[in-house]
Amino acid sequence: MKLLITLLLASSMAAAAPSKEKSAAQEKMATQKDAVLVKANLKGLKIYGSMDLADSFDFDANTQNQSVSGTFGSEKAFGFGAKYTFTHLDNGIGIEGGGSYEMGRTISNAKVKNQNINYTGAKPEIQMWTVYGQATANLTSQFGVYAVGNYNFPQVKNISGGNWKGKFGYQVGGQLALSKNFSVNGELRTLNMGGSAEEQGVVTNYENIRLQGFALRGLYAFE
Repeated sequence: MKLLITLLLASSMAAAAPSKEKSAAQEKMATQKDAVLVKANLKGLKIYGSMDLADSFDFDANTQNQSVSGTFGSEKAFGFGAKYTFTHLDNGIGIEGGGSYEMGRTISNAKVKNQNINYTGAKPEIQMWTVYGQATANLTSQFGVYAVGNYNFPQVKNISGGNWKGKFGYQVGGQLALSKNFSVNGELRTLNMGGSAEEQGVVTNYENIRLQGFALRGLYAFE
């Protein structure tokens, strides 16, 4: 009887050993996968393509001693850019800086109160260069969040007598690592600018023009 019990115990232990080895191997693979994804988040230089889903600019203006507010209708815009991680601490906090360029957006119309003005002929077009610095925080090995201050350098075409300048804005978002080198971002951002335009001797001062909406990015991290 004792011999039978001993044989059963030995058989049970032998059967459990491969299971423990398999569990240890799976844990090791999961750890290695996490390490790879963390490494992806810690990469220095990244380049990206972007799609800005915002299709309107809100504005506050002053013309002939009257204050007006309204909206410019525009196209969505593709863009591209690069960013670099300067500092990344062991606790997942980082500091990044970068810049982007967005292709021209055609302004199709303006809405002021109940009036809708459709532009004809050579329509106004806005291209934007943006620089930014941001703080990042990795919440997991795959997902992080960030908040950023930006500054916009607008280039405006087909507006007579225009004088345009950028202003400070902001953007907040999240980043998901898909692999060692690829990740995606989603963010809510605000770009601000101002300027003036002259038409038939009437000067309109745009105290603030604001582009606000969601943008998506696909990023590639260099080795």
